[in-house]
Order: sequence, then C-alpha cells, then structure tokens
Amino acid sequence: MITDEGSEKTESVLGLRCPTCHALLSVRSGQAPPGYSCVAGHAFTPASLLASDDGTLRKAIEQALRVWEERAGILRDMAARGAASGPEDLTCCFDREAGGLEARIAVLRETLAGRPAA
Repeated sequence: MITDEGSEKTESVLGLRCPTCHALLSVRSGQAPPGYSCVAGHAFTPASLLASDDGTLRKAIEQALRVWEERAGILRDMAARGAASGPEDLTCCFDREAGGLEARIAVLRETLAGRPAA
C-alpha cells in the first residue's frame, strides 16, 4: 500500500513487525534515511529498529540458555541418582547429554559476551 501523507510517501513493508506491539511496519520513504512506523504510532530509524531487533534476539537466546541450563541440571541429577542405583550405561548417557548441553551453553555465553568460542 502506498499513500501520500503530506510530502512523505508511506509504503507497507511486507513481513516487518513493530518490536513494541508487533503490528506491521510501514516505511516512510520520503525522507533520508527512511523511517519506519506502525499503526500505533511507534516510530523507528533504521538504527533504532536494528538495535531493538538485537535486544529481542538477545532475550530469546538468554531464554534458550535458561532452558538448556535447567535441562543440563536435571540430566546431572539423574546421572547422580542413577550412579547410586541404576544401570551404568544409562548414567553415562545422562552425563554425555549434560556435557553436550554444557558445551553448547558455553559457546552461546561466549558469543553473547563478544568473545570467540574456544
């Protein structure tokens, strides 16, 4: 959709959503650099839109890390309990799975911190 709002030309942007309310964003191409806005009135420059996306992505990664950390903790607990009374191969499987998760957690944490993974 293209409309004229004063001297600004507004075009709908397919697939881009407002990071605040998730409504579709429109680009205002009559200015330099172009700006983005949604029907609720949230407005973004290209830089602020990218920064907002970075924050959203970081939150999603941190949530995934929490889930993996909880899973690794459960696996370590199951391995410890199994070592006392369960089959050895099952305990080893829990340990391996926890170790793999912990390695992935370390890589993501290093990446988030801006350091290269070892």
